[in-house]
Amino acid sequence: MLLSRSLAIDLGSSNTRVYSRGTGIVLNEPSAVAIQTRTREVIAVGNEAKEMIGRTPNEVSSGYPIRHGTVTDLLTTKAMFRYFLKHLFPRAIPFSRPRLLICIPYSLTDTERRVLVDVAVQAGFSDSGTHLLEQPVAAALASEMDVLSPAGNMVVDIGGGLTEVAIVSMGGVVTSRSIPIAGDTMNEEIERFVQREFNLMIGEHTSEQIKIRLANAYFDPHMEEEKMEIKGRDRETGLPRIVEMTNFQAAMAIRESVDAIVAAVLSTLEHTPPELSADIVENGMVMSGGGSLLRGLDRVLYEKTNIRVKLASDPMNAVANGAGIVLEDMKKYHSTLVPLRNLL
Repeated sequence: MLLSRSLAIDLGSSNTRVYSRGTGIVLNEPSAVAIQTRTREVIAVGNEAKEMIGRTPNEVSSGYPIRHGTVTDLLTTKAMFRYFLKHLFPRAIPFSRPRLLICIPYSLTDTERRVLVDVAVQAGFSDSGTHLLEQPVAAALASEMDVLSPAGNMVVDIGGGLTEVAIVSMGGVVTSRSIPIAGDTMNEEIERFVQREFNLMIGEHTSEQIKIRLANAYFDPHMEEEKMEIKGRDRETGLPRIVEMTNFQAAMAIRESVDAIVAAVLSTLEHTPPELSADIVENGMVMSGGGSLLRGLDRVLYEKTNIRVKLASDPMNAVANGAGIVLEDMKKYHSTLVPLRNLL
């Protein structure tokens, strides 16, 4: 398949999605990198690197170089960009650098934004053809909101490492609240709960499965009980052990994260101009990102705000698809791009 030389990338803390102009999403892999700790040589990227997490010898380190939307390791992030570039364009064309649209959290500082652009250019993407797009704007576009109009659109984007609540109008973010609490935080809360309640150590994959299969943001003591077998390592004996966990316990485990997301939504609404607040009451809010799939979260937000809540049609790919809309018609959506001259 011949891909366009214009790409959009949703560089998430957990997963990276790449959209190719005229084709759609062509790559979806974990934002993971494995390196040789002594030489800093990159060993694996994406799916292969994720498989290594928690299973490598001391001389190999594997993990995620993007935390809460911010680049924490320049070398590994550059390696990830190069991997995606080579994976999509195995036959390099001399003197031809692909153009790139990078989706970023609204909360990134100018310095962090500039670093991300520099890393992409150093990895092989076009200097003049690299642009930035704020994630809430992309998510709003994917939800068929008219972001170019002076009307208010509310987006709650819950990713792996970051939750961003934003009011979007006239191509940009009017007000926003970002918190480093999202899907990954819920996994960590579940791990701590299992340690505390069962004296059992579990890994990231197990906590993720508990969140998907058992957790519910809306705690209802009358809901039907569900159970799941949890396999882990006993903290005292070090031996493998199996316990049974219920959906009531899973709901209790993630309570703090749910409360923090609700607080971020309420805070954003409090700082929204009255004229835009009226639009939001009429149009409701849209949830996107993998974390928005948490059962009962829409119900909790509705009860706390009395504003209709709807899920984006493809929540996990919403930001990438929204960036694709911009990529397909850069002229129309030029006002949504972050002016790079302001980052110098």
